[in-house]
Amino acid sequence: LYGMIGVLFKVSLTEENFWIILSYQMIGAGIGALLLLLFRKYRIAFIKQIKTISITTWGVMGINLILNTLANSAYAYAITLASVALVTVVGGVQPIFLLVGGVALSHLYPKFIKEDIRMSTLGIKSICIVLIIIGLYFIYI
Repeated sequence: LYGMIGVLFKVSLTEENFWIILSYQMIGAGIGALLLLLFRKYRIAFIKQIKTISITTWGVMGINLILNTLANSAYAYAITLASVALVTVVGGVQPIFLLVGGVALSHLYPKFIKEDIRMSTLGIKSICIVLIIIGLYFIYI
């Protein structure tokens, strides 16, 4: 389903402008998130969580939202420049950057981020990343 988003985005670009399609995609994601509030269980949990969030956390969440929007826009723009398969495969190497960044940040800021950096854990994570890359290779060919 995740891959279908890129394919549908690319197909839609033949009919409309990039910015219009990107706006529709983001509006659709927002409506989908709001639809979760129709379910009482999720609505109660959401309201309960909102009341416990500090100002600092709101700031971090705001920055995260901005960066996420920029990343999704860059991904959508990349789809306009290349094939969906190629963009998806390149995006699939993200776990490498996450592992390297997590290990680096846990060394630089051990109180802020606590990544498990034991050799056994790093070995398992590395094997999983290699398997992801092999899977991406098979998807691309």
